[in-house]
Amino acid sequence: MPLDDDSGRDPGADQTGRPLAELTDLDLDCVHEVPGSGAWLKIPLGRLLTERMVPIDEETVEFVDRILRHRSAGRPLRHPRTGKLADFLLTHQGRRVSADTLREELRRSLEAVAGKVRRHEETICRLRRAWREPRQ
Repeated sequence: MPLDDDSGRDPGADQTGRPLAELTDLDLDCVHEVPGSGAWLKIPLGRLLTERMVPIDEETVEFVDRILRHRSAGRPLRHPRTGKLADFLLTHQGRRVSADTLREELRRSLEAVAGKVRRHEETICRLRRAWREPRQ
């Protein structure tokens, strides 16, 4: 979603429409396979103190699986709202990742991709110019 989108959605929301702050509350077992209905993401207690399930695509399931494979083992942490111990999906050095940290990492990743695209476009332009120039 472009940052200048005027749809009224949170610019920090992912493709499921969930704000980044909700992503930081995801548990290790947040993905649930429902036979005949596909995969669903369990969003924990939010502002309305209700849990909800959101359908997700295979690419999102693979992304969560990749996080689980690379995530270092940690101990359960106290949930800031409920005080109960929780195994958060997104942690770093034994601490829960904040929405600000997640937003910054997304920004850095997008800038890195944009830099690669820009260099690729510059290479294509140089090749086109070289192709058009007469050889001597």
